[in-house]
Amino acid sequence: MKLFQQCWIALLEFFNAISLSPSLGPPQEQQVWDADSHTVSPHAGSDGPIFAPPSHPQDPGEILKCDYSRMGKEWQPCSTPHSRACWLAGPGGQQFDISTDYETKVPTGITRKYTLVADEMNINADGVLMPYGKVFNQQYPGPWIQACWGDTLEIKVTNKLKYNGTTIHWHGLRQYQTLEHDGVNAITQCPIAPGDSYTYRFRAMQYGTSWYHSHYSLQYGDGMAGPLTIHGPSSSDYDEPKDPILMTDWNHRSGFQDFQQELEGRFPLMDSILLNGQGMF
Repeated sequence: MKLFQQCWIALLEFFNAISLSPSLGPPQEQQVWDADSHTVSPHAGSDGPIFAPPSHPQDPGEILKCDYSRMGKEWQPCSTPHSRACWLAGPGGQQFDISTDYETKVPTGITRKYTLVADEMNINADGVLMPYGKVFNQQYPGPWIQACWGDTLEIKVTNKLKYNGTTIHWHGLRQYQTLEHDGVNAITQCPIAPGDSYTYRFRAMQYGTSWYHSHYSLQYGDGMAGPLTIHGPSSSDYDEPKDPILMTDWNHRSGFQDFQQELEGRFPLMDSILLNGQGMF
């Protein structure tokens, strides 16, 4: 068993080493988005650019600021309703835009910290109580995690589930040189045991809107999922932003119960469809 563990660790280190992306480097002690209070701590000496992203939330209380002050005042935001493909313009005609090879070149952002607590909760999503819910921060869907292109995300996950371990996968983020933070249990990490915590740390090298979810067994079907947005350039122009919508299948049983049905040869059927956690049965 010890030899197997040593070989497994060596294999993970090998795949981490051959990754072509730049390393994270040390944490950047600039402004930090406080996910609990929805405020940004001021940072003395910032010389820009700091701006609200064009794809900002529709709720003014949820708007964050992209902070590229460490890049210097020569850089400025360049996204307009008629040119959403541009993100940052700098000296000598340099740009970060939709054509930038984000696997080798990303802007220098800040560190943003979030906390997710996995726990049980009764969910009444479509008028019928589902008593086997598993959620983040006592809400379904989970809180909207936002960052800007080039930021480093630090997300502390605490597991308060009674009977399950858990891991969290950040869908669409490739995790170059941060393989151990991909959140796939039994592949890149051991599950976070009940009562334990784990902090994921990775660079937002890609941009756009996706989702995060539990990667442990069938938990995300019971509610452990939420929206994830990395603000950056867009391949299409737009006037006003729209918040993400999670469209999900839903039933009034746990996914673990449905799996047992499948093992017995009975194919389970969903009860309804939800939009951002709401529907009608």
